[in-house]
Amino acid sequence: MKLKNIFFTGLIAVIGLSGCDEVANPIKSKQIIGILPTTPPSDTNSSKNPNVYKMLLEDCTGHLCTNCPLAATDAEAVLRSSFGNQVILMEDNVGFDAIPQDTVNGCRLGAFLTDYRCVAGNNWCTDFNMNSVGFPYGMTNREGAEIGHSTFVLYNNYYDSCNTLVTIRNTTPAVTIDIHDSVWTSPRIMGATFKLNFLKTLSGGSYLLETCIVEDSIEDWQDDNGVFDSTYMKRYTLRGSFDLNGNGVTIPVTTAGTLWTSFQTYNFTTGENGRAGGTANSKPWNIANCYIVAFVYSSGENTNNPWEIVQAEMIKIAPHLHP
Repeated sequence: MKLKNIFFTGLIAVIGLSGCDEVANPIKSKQIIGILPTTPPSDTNSSKNPNVYKMLLEDCTGHLCTNCPLAATDAEAVLRSSFGNQVILMEDNVGFDAIPQDTVNGCRLGAFLTDYRCVAGNNWCTDFNMNSVGFPYGMTNREGAEIGHSTFVLYNNYYDSCNTLVTIRNTTPAVTIDIHDSVWTSPRIMGATFKLNFLKTLSGGSYLLETCIVEDSIEDWQDDNGVFDSTYMKRYTLRGSFDLNGNGVTIPVTTAGTLWTSFQTYNFTTGENGRAGGTANSKPWNIANCYIVAFVYSSGENTNNPWEIVQAEMIKIAPHLHP
């Protein structure tokens, strides 16, 4: 009798464990597998202080750029400064120093095979002729940019350049960007709502909203002043854009008082032509370390300030679970 009771007690325990899930709100995967969300997210994970003016600092880098760690250090110093909460940092792996290499003299075979470039970054590299100068350097709001040329900022000028922009424009922003995101942890699908509120009229031509995925704290090989560092920490690395090519979405109306919302989705398995889900030489992107970066910029045909970014925003992607 005791053995019988033990058997049934064990059976009940097994059934109970098989029906349990450590996640408070378990996912019903059959409802969402392979299906991108079609409605805006309902959660409250949204931008912090979206009504504050924010600029974009792009640190143009590559894993074989020997001085790029110095630039990254300067960029992080900007984020720690008194105005750092108004600077969005994005590291663009672009150009010849970002090309994967199977063999690098003095380093183990295959150390630099991971390709951190992306379609959008490659396009911007071509558009702004980023290979025309030696790395590292950056762009602040892409000011002065035009097809075939960009006004580059040397890394030791990051602080002064960003401080000047924030000081000059530290008034009510022309447009605010409020981001609400939603992540399905299985199968790595996300929907995000971008709410734009135009407080001032933007003139001179069309404006666009660009939305990107960046991943923070990626540990990998880096040439650091001639020393190959296998534990180098890459910060806010551009992984790709929602529209793949980095062209953005045209905003229909940009007059003061206008509200415009764009709902967009991203698939962390098939994104960036499948690289988001991992390749033979790289791991899948870590959603827990990913952020959304969004910025409003003027088109190349704009008669005022072509390509210039007028407002930027960033939000950490929270791995919410949805039924």
